[in-house]
Amino acid sequence: MARKSSREIDNPNRVDDTTSTMETRDQPIALQILVVDDEAVACESISYYLGQKGFAVKTAAGGREALRILREGFGDIVITDINMPAMNGLELTRQVRRNFPDVEIMLITGFSSEETVLQALKAGAADFFKKPVNMRELTAALYRCNRYRALKQENSRLRDAAAKGTRLAEEELYFGPSPPSRKLREELELAAAQPGVTVLLTGESGTGKELCARFIHAHGRRRKEPFIAVNCAAIPETLLERELFGHEKGAFTDARERVLGVFELAGNGTVLLDEIGEMTLAAQTRLLRVVENRTFRRLGGTRELILGECRLIAATNRNLEARVAAGEFRQDLYYRFQVLPIRVPPLRERK
Repeated sequence: MARKSSREIDNPNRVDDTTSTMETRDQPIALQILVVDDEAVACESISYYLGQKGFAVKTAAGGREALRILREGFGDIVITDINMPAMNGLELTRQVRRNFPDVEIMLITGFSSEETVLQALKAGAADFFKKPVNMRELTAALYRCNRYRALKQENSRLRDAAAKGTRLAEEELYFGPSPPSRKLREELELAAAQPGVTVLLTGESGTGKELCARFIHAHGRRRKEPFIAVNCAAIPETLLERELFGHEKGAFTDARERVLGVFELAGNGTVLLDEIGEMTLAAQTRLLRVVENRTFRRLGGTRELILGECRLIAATNRNLEARVAAGEFRQDLYYRFQVLPIRVPPLRERK
């Protein structure tokens, strides 16, 4: 939920033209915004402001009208009030997620509670704002949402390329006809068929563990969701936590806006934690909370966020069992990822 600011618009008819540095720096992006609210004044206020910022905007007075506009082909992001007659914002969110999976939803309400926020996020909302809406934060959220959409589109492009056979030769070359290759493929297909199971890929450097993780994702039911790989060895501990969990505005010096982490950007897709054996014990402790409870907090945040149906895959070239014995890797985290272990044999064994 966006945090309330002293510069929020208390009068819904008035628009704060003061823009953030990010807004003035970026050029207007070609996003189609559908604003849904049974209160005409609120609808007009938001649509006018966003129109001035270069967005293409349409309004709807209720959920049914919004669905009709979406069926006509307009709408990249829906901004909807929760409390509306006939069809409330939560039900609209569910129907949009079901029928228009490429459309993102942001919810606004004048009466919010922790339970309402959790219901909104579980329904598939990308963000949540309390009335009166801080227009600067809403605009920043639209830019973030656009980056997320670009990530999903890139995953879709790669998926389409695979379907057309542009990567079939690579796939056949990787597996080959040998018994170890056939066994590996069977194990990966088994993992792909169990989307709720964590996977641990082990093997020497250069054996193609990331390709195996992509194979699992591409052959699963959630292949249309994002796939995000994070190299845990290449990112310092403090930056790694920001990368995974995101952060709130003001969480640290120069944190001028809320930034979503990998766990939020992945949605119901797949996160690959490559070289997980290089994680510090402190980072392992925070990751364990995510794996065990399927919840996390942004840095500087106080609200628990739900991981959703995101699949976690870990990969390492280290002997984690030995690192556990040496006190360098948490045993409980090791067992959490050991649910479905897959050894990726080196190429010399797959000829």
